[in-house]
Amino acid sequence: MGLSVDYCLHVAHAYILARAKTRRDRAKLAVEAMGASILSSAITTGGASAFLLFASITVLSTIGFVMVGMVVLSLSFSMLMFVSLMATFGPERDRGCCDSFNCCSRSRCRSHRGDTAPGPIV
Repeated sequence: MGLSVDYCLHVAHAYILARAKTRRDRAKLAVEAMGASILSSAITTGGASAFLLFASITVLSTIGFVMVGMVVLSLSFSMLMFVSLMATFGPERDRGCCDSFNCCSRSRCRSHRGDTAPGPIV
């Protein structure tokens, strides 16, 4: 479960930090910023799990099948469906900032209001 959510969280975080005004531009910047990292992660995880597919022990081959299937479905959903949903229904402009929910640091979303914040995606 955790691995399947991870890809979407990375895309969503990049989307929120993108400095574009429109949803489509923010989604494009999010994919440009995180797409290669997510794809690399999926390739390494799926590749490492693919060796289990050829195991003679049934439990290991089943785990390999589940892992490879989960990586393929998670990558497909996060890079196709989730990005499309964010480009269509995601927050625009300065909306989507979760300052009220962040009890540790209230400066993370300043980039949306025009202030400077460390590490924004340009």
